[in-house]
Amino acid sequence: MLRRITASEIVSLLMYKERDIKYRPNIPYHALEEGKRIHNRLGFDNAWLFRRYIFVDKEWWLVLGQPDKIDEKNGVILELKTHQTRTAPDKLLTSAEIQCKVYCWLTGMLKYAVYTYSVYSGKKQKRLEKKADLMDAENIIRTAIRLKKKLYQLADEYTKEKEKLLGGLR
Repeated sequence: MLRRITASEIVSLLMYKERDIKYRPNIPYHALEEGKRIHNRLGFDNAWLFRRYIFVDKEWWLVLGQPDKIDEKNGVILELKTHQTRTAPDKLLTSAEIQCKVYCWLTGMLKYAVYTYSVYSGKKQKRLEKKADLMDAENIIRTAIRLKKKLYQLADEYTKEKEKLLGGLR
């Protein structure tokens, strides 16, 4: 198994995985495309991919991430979250914060800021700016890796049970 994890995967594992397993993901493709266009229009279109290794439970893992924007002059990671509602849901801000902490860990930047953009109102708003806690970021990454490993184990058990059933039907 290639041991790698992305910042987006970390957010998904910590914030949305139960929804993805129990229900259908509820983000329509057109909303994702619209979010991408808004990011580009507002200059949140960084192309740099950052990578760093971490040792977790006797294994090396490659952590990858691509921040939306980097303010190099001030050493700040900038993250933009788009939403279809009048105000940004709290869960969206929490996921942005997790992502920013991982990006700070990857880049060595010590500050981050989160902006939201409401498609409903057409307005961008700065929501928070904080100093990065790199130890917290490392804990977030380690926890997400352990959760990913558990999901892989569950997927293996699921596949074995499914194949056992299907093999008996043939």
